[in-house]
Amino acid sequence: MDKKQKFLGEYIRKNPNSYAALWEIVNDYTLKDYHPAYLKNLNLFSVKFKQNKLYKGVETRLKAEQSTSIGQKIPDIYFDKQNKLTSENFKKYKLTFIDYWSTTCAPCIKSMPEIVKLYNEYKDQNVNFITVTDEQNPNRIETAKNILKKNNATWVNFFDTNKDFQKKVNATSYPLHFIIDENGKIIARISNNIDEVRTIIKEYLQ
Repeated sequence: MDKKQKFLGEYIRKNPNSYAALWEIVNDYTLKDYHPAYLKNLNLFSVKFKQNKLYKGVETRLKAEQSTSIGQKIPDIYFDKQNKLTSENFKKYKLTFIDYWSTTCAPCIKSMPEIVKLYNEYKDQNVNFITVTDEQNPNRIETAKNILKKNNATWVNFFDTNKDFQKKVNATSYPLHFIIDENGKIIARISNNIDEVRTIIKEYLQ
């Protein structure tokens, strides 16, 4: 991907108004997740090209994800009037694992037993577990509660009723996993890979 983005950057310098190049960035982001070179390459387009609506939309999405990439602090999230996720939530634990999911996501439901297994492995090692469920409809919320109960997921769950989590971390797919340290810093941002989550938690605690 590094070589691909370098090549694409050279192409944009020669063709600063290329919609094909912009769509190539969008395609890579959609299929391969975030890469820091995306924003660098976006900056190479002409001043005039940067005024179009598509460019601005892509730039906004990428900047939102950059702000919640590895090494950054996760922003405060407000789910509703009673529930929020702030830096205070992370201070009590060495690590916090966040799983972002939806009841319409088959891989999310399939991986839940593995998350429960991971929880049982590390709950006594000062690792906190949180799920953020992307559901707003009362019927879907009830379905989510039943899925969590069926899988013995006894940790804290938030419903992203205001879409605040989705917007602030630029969550574009499920399942999405975050590992946060006690200072609220993002250690890892992982798409659908519990084995990788397990490896990172293990190595960090060691």
